[in-house]
Amino acid sequence: MTRDDVTAEFGHEVLARHNFFARNTTQPKEVGIYRDEEAWVVYMTDERGGDNGTKSFDTEDAALKRFSSLVRYFGRSGRDRAW
Repeated sequence: MTRDDVTAEFGHEVLARHNFFARNTTQPKEVGIYRDEEAWVVYMTDERGGDNGTKSFDTEDAALKRFSSLVRYFGRSGRDRAW
């Protein structure tokens, strides 16, 4: 999976509600993905913007698959976030 695949799947409108490689300040109830020095990181925040789960991945493909599944699950269902 590539960044283009994720953009094609969700569109810019949906991704604008999440942190898609932007590294800006975290927002409440957000799913995000970014690359640090050693790994790709996927995270979620709670209703206050606090950490609600972070997972590191060795490959961008694996991280994008996890990010995509979280956006699909939480972004379209309105469910509370949980790993």
